Amino acid sequence: MRYYKSYMNRQQVSADLHEKLLTLPTAEQADKPQKRAIHWQQAVAMAACAALLVGVGIGARGWLPATPTVETVRPESTDSPDTALVDDGVMAGTNFHGFTVPSDGGGKMAFPAISYIAYPDAADDGEVARSIAVPEGAFSKDLTEEEVCLILWGSREAMENAHMKAKTGNVPWILFWDGYTVAGRATYDGHGDLWQAMIWGYNEEGAHFEITLAPGHLPPACVVNSGGEVTEIDGVEVTAWKNIYDRDGDGVTDYVYESAFLANNVGVRTRFITPEGTATEKDGTLDYSLLSTLFISFTGRNLTLDHLLTTDAPAFRTADFASLAEARGESAFAPYLPKTEVVPDAWEFYGHLVYQEGIQNKLYVRWSKGYDDVCIWVTLPEDGGCSRDAAVDVNNPAAYDLRLYTIPWCDSVPEQYWDTVNCPAFWAEDMTREVVAARTRQKDTGSSQTNFQVIYPDGTLVKYECDGLTVDEMWLLVEETLPN
Repeated sequence: MRYYKSYMNRQQVSADLHEKLLTLPTAEQADKPQKRAIHWQQAVAMAACAALLVGVGIGARGWLPATPTVETVRPESTDSPDTALVDDGVMAGTNFHGFTVPSDGGGKMAFPAISYIAYPDAADDGEVARSIAVPEGAFSKDLTEEEVCLILWGSREAMENAHMKAKTGNVPWILFWDGYTVAGRATYDGHGDLWQAMIWGYNEEGAHFEITLAPGHLPPACVVNSGGEVTEIDGVEVTAWKNIYDRDGDGVTDYVYESAFLANNVGVRTRFITPEGTATEKDGTLDYSLLSTLFISFTGRNLTLDHLLTTDAPAFRTADFASLAEARGESAFAPYLPKTEVVPDAWEFYGHLVYQEGIQNKLYVRWSKGYDDVCIWVTLPEDGGCSRDAAVDVNNPAAYDLRLYTIPWCDSVPEQYWDTVNCPAFWAEDMTREVVAARTRQKDTGSSQTNFQVIYPDGTLVKYECDGLTVDEMWLLVEETLPN
């Protein structure tokens, strides 16, 4: 819990999520048959979890979208999308890159006999919200269609032999993914060892799924439901449960079937989400659990991550610092750090550097005392740098001046400034004491709070999130780092 406050102060929810939270089912709606209202704590946790997996912060500072900054987890290939996880973790929108599974052309010749899996209602209590710590130095790459299908078949031989009989491309026909757009991504730690892989899919009717896999253990989860039931299938213990509720506030009930199991040295968590009325028909009825059960029954024992276990990792380095002077010993960062100890000596200091060739080169320093933190992030342009276009116009105070608005900002800030008021970026040559004053407000603890970002001519980005300093002290932190 040592860094809890510092972490939470940096977190943010999007306006869309805020709106969804406000429109979650009421207690009366929750009592309707076949609908289960999700707890708001669980909704927040799941959305936060999804965002953390791609390096996007979720939390509660003002309820406005955060200004984009350089993220820890980045696509390895240059043509990879800057994908955001939305709708509790499913890739969607124009940034969803993948392949479409063709239709078999005339329906299934026979409906497969599948194993029975129990899907009890998830418990109304007992959920445990966790934050997922992505490995330091983590990086990601998008998976090709072949890499995704190898996961599903378990081996190249199995995929090639079965492909001649299938009419749905390389994806096993028995999954019933016809017409789905599917994509995958693998995330590695700083040493190039696989941390986890994910497969997403969605169709035009709004049904979608997400499958998370990890080598040798269950993947971490933000929310753990206590109401799951274990079903044994060919020696594999599968824990499964379901939630039925309007998860996105569109007036349509969603059927959410989830499972967790460990088989063939692969830990798996699945989530299949189907809007009411769009499930696959079986024996004249709609079966909302079908895709989940098919996946578990026919790929559970065959899944493999062997072809993804390691990859070439970029050069990686970390370092810790016990003082500002020690941190300034990193010559590339020294020009952007305070030259003098503006923060009193009584405050505790911490510094940390992360370098990853071609991806990131970032130094973080923090002074802490009581309820106050002074935090500075210096991000050098290892990945190309921050564009000057990301800066706000200093002549437009409405885009950044906190003195013009009241909390909650979602009610007082015009929508066109939601992306800037939270933590705006300024060109270094535009920084003045007046800009710092415009970004300073009082906290309920009695001290002041200031945050903003500065873009330097070479693309270096410096972010300040500081509590407990006066405007003059804050200006001194910044002024001596600005170019002449």
